[in-house]
This record gives sequence, C-alpha cells and structure tokens, in this order.
Amino acid sequence: MALENLQVNEKSRDYLVMQAISKPEKEPSVHKTRLIKWTGVLFIIIGLAIALYLNFFDKREDVTLLKQVQQCKIFYHSKVNAKRVEHYFSEGNGMKLLTKCSTPAYIFYDDSKVHEKTELLEIFVAKCTVDSEGEFSECKNFVSTKVG
Repeated sequence: MALENLQVNEKSRDYLVMQAISKPEKEPSVHKTRLIKWTGVLFIIIGLAIALYLNFFDKREDVTLLKQVQQCKIFYHSKVNAKRVEHYFSEGNGMKLLTKCSTPAYIFYDDSKVHEKTELLEIFVAKCTVDSEGEFSECKNFVSTKVG
C-alpha cells in the first residue's frame, strides 16, 4: 500500500510541474472580435489612403496624337481645342517648325490663357528629338503669345 501511494504522489508531482511549466502566470486577454474589428478598420484606412492618392496625387496629364508630319508626331494636351492646334501648325512658327521634320521627333503643344479676363493665349511648344531606341535625346522649347 505504501508503494501505491508513492506512485500516485510521483504522478501528482509530475503533473503539477508540467502545469506550472506549460501555463504562463497571467496573460492579457485578447478579444478576438475586437482584434478582427480593428484589423478591418486598418484595412479600410489603408484602402482609403490608396484611393485618395490615386485620385488626387497620381493624375497623369493626357496627351492626344494630332497627326504625323514626315517623321514628327504632333501631340497636344487633351484639354486644348484641337482646332487651335491645327491652326497653329498651318501658319507662321508652327509651319516653320514642321519643315524640319526629317529626323524622328515628338512635338508637344499646349496653350493657356494669360489672364482669365483676356483672350490672350500663351502657347508652349516643345520639339523633342528621338534616338534610335525611341528615347528622348534633346528638347527645344518655344513660347509665344497670340490672341485666341
């Protein structure tokens, strides 16, 4: 009988030691629903930040191909009236610029009102030469004013 008690006591002692090792003293309780809720809120905030960035800060200006004259491709800003672009390249400095299109180049046209109370336009034109790989190598800029 003393031997049986000894075995029970050994098992009891091992059980208590294992319980003491495997259980931390006191863990802070984490509520799973609260954790899921805050994770969802965090994802919503991150998604909203990305959407705002793409909407307000990552706007790319659109350009439209007007036509190609010899080896020059003429582009203009999408908000510009295409008739004004056509008119610019049909006379004066625009026509003179198109006579020098024997090498590949991109020509970019943009205009804007100098002041909202006048019809005076400031015209920006850039002619960029293109190397054999299609990369810009040099740009020449031209600025002029015209009553629009």
